[in-house]
Amino acid sequence: MARTLVALLLLAGAASLSAENHPEREWRYFGADKAFTRYSPLDQITRDNVARLHIVWRQPAVDPKSKMAYPDLKVSGNLRSTPIFVNGVLYAPNGVGLLRALHPETGETLWEQEPFESSIDEAEGMSPRGVDYWRDGDDERLFLARKEYLYAVDAKTGKLVPSFGAGGRVSLHWDDALAGLYGWTAGPIVVKNVVVIAGNTAGAGDGGTKREATPEDVRGFDARTGKLLWTFHVVPKPGEYGHDTWGEDSWKFSGDLGSWCCVTADEELGYLFEGKQYIVVAIGGKEHAPEWVALALP
Repeated sequence: MARTLVALLLLAGAASLSAENHPEREWRYFGADKAFTRYSPLDQITRDNVARLHIVWRQPAVDPKSKMAYPDLKVSGNLRSTPIFVNGVLYAPNGVGLLRALHPETGETLWEQEPFESSIDEAEGMSPRGVDYWRDGDDERLFLARKEYLYAVDAKTGKLVPSFGAGGRVSLHWDDALAGLYGWTAGPIVVKNVVVIAGNTAGAGDGGTKREATPEDVRGFDARTGKLLWTFHVVPKPGEYGHDTWGEDSWKFSGDLGSWCCVTADEELGYLFEGKQYIVVAIGGKEHAPEWVALALP
């Protein structure tokens, strides 16, 4: 299967839209909304005119300047990131998982997140499927899960929020002798003021094929400080609901039960759900460098 990622940014007149006047025209989560409806009411593009779409701009998945700064930087052809559209700006992880802000009509890069440190280890990475946006007054943040860290990025500048965790990020590594490297192909989901993170230890996360493995728990972090607020144990501990169903003390050694992909939420009830539904926004491959492509009507 070809791995050339093409994002169809069907956002006609996007720059003129505001969150206050047209919230229904935004795309605030990579599944459209926290419920993952994957639906937009925009109707300028129809089955009658879709054949007349033409390319108005292109953006490479990784800025050529990054390749110059890090000549050994490897970029996967699998660009999975779906841009979100908030307050007239597109935000998306680039080909190595660093955030980029784009002007929706021109494709101009407004800012791009810098590696945490100037090293190839910090520069390299994979693109997750998405990010989430959070706002409290004038404080606007984007939350990104990249490699073994949760990042808080200032949505206006692209700089890390220094008051969040340690210098703008929180470690997601599981402190367990059986744990491998933390990884997650999805992205954080923010419910009210809690950033929820799932993930796995370099496996599928839901196969349960190993007798002894790390339980890949779901965690909630404070959106302002990065403090760990709660942990949902995927394998119930003694005294927790369902613990008695794990026969022969299997709760002591069972793991490999985490979420490898997408988490949805009912914001009114404050409930979280984990499911297998997801969308692929980017396709890239050996014969074509991964990039975002914007289409519009003549």
